[in-house]
Amino acid sequence: MPKTSRIIDISGQRFDRLTAVRFSHVDELRRAIWECICDCGETAMVPGVSLRYGHNKSCGCGLRERLARGSLRHGLSGTPAWRAWQNMKSRCYNKNSDRWKNYGGRGVEVCPQWIDSFETFLADMGTPPEGFTLERRDVNRDYEPENCEWIPPDKQYSNTTRTVMVSFHGVEYALRDLVAASGVKYATAYSRIRNYGWPAERAFPSLLPESLKRYTQIRPESLHR
Repeated sequence: MPKTSRIIDISGQRFDRLTAVRFSHVDELRRAIWECICDCGETAMVPGVSLRYGHNKSCGCGLRERLARGSLRHGLSGTPAWRAWQNMKSRCYNKNSDRWKNYGGRGVEVCPQWIDSFETFLADMGTPPEGFTLERRDVNRDYEPENCEWIPPDKQYSNTTRTVMVSFHGVEYALRDLVAASGVKYATAYSRIRNYGWPAERAFPSLLPESLKRYTQIRPESLHR
């Protein structure tokens, strides 16, 4: 294990059904990821902080067992996980949603096992820690177990910068690209466009389309394919 004061050594410690075997790596959120062995025999890669605070208690087998007994059939409407599941489907399939054009309108879908089963979604993703939101690691891929994660509040702004799409002189760009090319602060640009309803041309008054040639462009017609 790397010699760093930031990583708490929990090797050999037991957390409900999980036993930490060895340190694996530090992920993009700067969390120490531990290889664990579950009582059922499965191996799981789990953030050390999630183990210490009791967010992860098994490889997922515990939740699946409760689902099989029917203990999660009622009483979960309105929970953060339920709202995340509903919002995910709305973004992909409700054309009246103000976020549809950047999700369903770009061809983003929900994997078949999640569309009609909240229980399966919850079994795969687990219950989110307070304040965490559901995000995709690759914004060009669908909502599916291997591409989704719960992220903490301090990472939500940075994640938003790679998903918000805006029209600039008739072409769709990622907001982060307009920010990078113009020098306008992301928070300022986001507020101008989302809170005040400014068109991108007004939000970035000194930015010229020629300055964006090296950035990814999405033609409006491609959003409806």
